[in-house]
Amino acid sequence: MRFMFPRMIPPKIWIALVVFAFIGMIPIGMKTLWDFSNKTVDVVVSSKGLFSMSRSSGYDIPAVLGGMKKSGVTSVILQEDTLKDFIDQGLMTMIRGGDLIDSLRLISRTSHVLVSRLPASFVIQAPMTYLTIDDAVQFDVVRTILEYKYGKRVKELGFQTLEVAAPFEQLLDMPIDVNIEKGLTIQSQGLAIIPALQAHSEFNEDQLSFKLSRLGDLDHHIILLEGKNALGYPQNRDYIKQRIKELHKMLAFVEFNPVPLGFSSILSGANGLRVHAVTLSDRNTSKYVEQAVRAVVERGARVIWVQPYEGQDLINSYSFHSRLIQRIVGSLESRGYKVQALSRSPFQAGYRSLLTLSGVGALILLAFLMWRRFRPLAGIKTLLVFTVVVLLGLVGFALLGRLTSIFQVLALGVAIIVPVLVMIELDARQKEGALTSFKPLAREVGLVFLGTLMGGIFIQNLMGEPVFWIGAMAFRGVKIAILGPFILLWLYKVAKLDQIQYVGYRVKRFMLQPINFAMVVLGCVGLSMIAIYLVRSGNDAPVLVTGPELWLRNMLEKILWIRPRSKELFIGYPALVFWLSFKDRITWPSWLRTTLFLLVSLAPISMLNSFSHLHTSFWVTITRSGLGAILGLLLGWFIIKGGRLILLRDINVTVQYDHV
Repeated sequence: MRFMFPRMIPPKIWIALVVFAFIGMIPIGMKTLWDFSNKTVDVVVSSKGLFSMSRSSGYDIPAVLGGMKKSGVTSVILQEDTLKDFIDQGLMTMIRGGDLIDSLRLISRTSHVLVSRLPASFVIQAPMTYLTIDDAVQFDVVRTILEYKYGKRVKELGFQTLEVAAPFEQLLDMPIDVNIEKGLTIQSQGLAIIPALQAHSEFNEDQLSFKLSRLGDLDHHIILLEGKNALGYPQNRDYIKQRIKELHKMLAFVEFNPVPLGFSSILSGANGLRVHAVTLSDRNTSKYVEQAVRAVVERGARVIWVQPYEGQDLINSYSFHSRLIQRIVGSLESRGYKVQALSRSPFQAGYRSLLTLSGVGALILLAFLMWRRFRPLAGIKTLLVFTVVVLLGLVGFALLGRLTSIFQVLALGVAIIVPVLVMIELDARQKEGALTSFKPLAREVGLVFLGTLMGGIFIQNLMGEPVFWIGAMAFRGVKIAILGPFILLWLYKVAKLDQIQYVGYRVKRFMLQPINFAMVVLGCVGLSMIAIYLVRSGNDAPVLVTGPELWLRNMLEKILWIRPRSKELFIGYPALVFWLSFKDRITWPSWLRTTLFLLVSLAPISMLNSFSHLHTSFWVTITRSGLGAILGLLLGWFIIKGGRLILLRDINVTVQYDHV
């Protein structure tokens, strides 16, 4: 069988491009394998939440643990005790030096539990903080942690009493250590342990070794990091990375909280996890069940942390949370997920060379597509030279250890260029009159979707590493990826490609046009929409999401389960249908046609923004984008048909009236 190739491109180049395309699918194949083969979900609660349930219900801790296990809880997050916890449990007395002096004016020196342990000649100082602990083991732990943090500012006074040169409020919330006794009690009920460590940048190797060695008494597979900095980052990054590798532990962080600085740098291989916290603020259990299931299905979360609700209207916290967890577990199991404690990472390391090769393949394929679009301005030799230069550059960055960074830059370039290419190609195809039937409109919408999907695959390939999949490192430059295509497409409409040398003159002529009231209003509205879009794109201003929009989102999620993005469904694709149907209206002013053209570009820009969320399943993103395209096409079609029917009805009524 003889294959027909375009004359300008030799068959060998086509074969190479096909090979690059298949290699470029490796990351997506790996991610799909993870999405469909790892169906284990860990449903957890915190140790502090369990004690809160115990107090509200009157049951002891073993009974609460047993009830939570029957409800579906598989692990317990064992948070570090703070000095405030020790005080609340009656294990420690801590007081400001100034308050201690005031109390001695009212009672004798020997009557105070702390002062009675001090030497008779000791002088209490007001700026200091004093504490004493009866239990010798707990005292040694607290003294060790305080000495690691404050050094010589901690002074032992004897009789298990310390003087610390630190503010009282700062000491209250200071994490000391996980309570081994609590952990053993939890494990005795058949539940797994997830120690949660408060990370500090000032940790030294001795303190890190002390904390990790203490955890050796507990059987666990995951360590949850909380705080602004990862353990010992940046001073002891290499040390903690080596220790985590030796211990074979997975590191986790809570999504939607700031990722601890240095988290991705201390990961050993692919042992990272993302925890989704369900923070309860009311008694609407259906809302939280949907939130938990959506986090698992749409964003790939494999640990669901139910944080307890402690409102005044909740009499029995234990019963309420037990029913809620049962509903979450039941909903997950009905979707084919298995609820049990995680014992191994869902990712597999060792694919770095393949990932690098796939990124190169995706880049070369994108360069070829750009050359195909602009081949009158660039020959095949230009494409080959560009490819060789890019390959040499990637090799150089790989030798410097900055390959991941350059792939992030290339992914940002794809997010900017692909919407521009899609819109230019769409504009170039529309040389005839307006499209009035549904079939050609659907074909053009499908081409926009497929062209943008190719760009989404490029982005997924270039950032195809587990560190991106769990959200430890995010797609950077979201604002640029949104604003850049708007600027380039505006320049394209002002200065055509075949007259690119006159771009300065055309922009100047456009700026010198007389400004009327309609242009001012439209410009203000357009700039406001772009500003709101930029702010909302990073979830920086949730207040901009209004009540009616939230209601509409919830309705779409209930009907479709995977909700399409509003910008594609209600703006981008309806604007595309409107533009294709009325683009031959040459009486419209150029600024109005340009504005409509830019509104159409919201569809590919928003779709690529969806693919930039690397923690979301690739197939979930395709489904969301496909639903947006289909429903947006139908919405635009019905609006146009309904408008035409209304106009025809008004015309018929007017003709009949004139005839009478």
